[in-house]
Amino acid sequence: MSLYQLQKFLYELNRDPAVQNAFAPICRVLERYQLTEGGAGRHRGADLGLIYVLGANGQLLMHYAR
Repeated sequence: MSLYQLQKFLYELNRDPAVQNAFAPICRVLERYQLTEGGAGRHRGADLGLIYVLGANGQLLMHYAR
């Protein structure tokens, strides 16, 4: 999984109302990013600790955690 793609997803989720509205059915949103199936599965489970360990920026995660 690309750290850049992960952070791009978090950034857009924090700022783009269209992405936020589409977030409920997470599978459709994650298809826009080049995440591996394992990576996409991690985000469905919202394992914030794991996402942080993978290298995601803490500032982006702060908003995602809400």
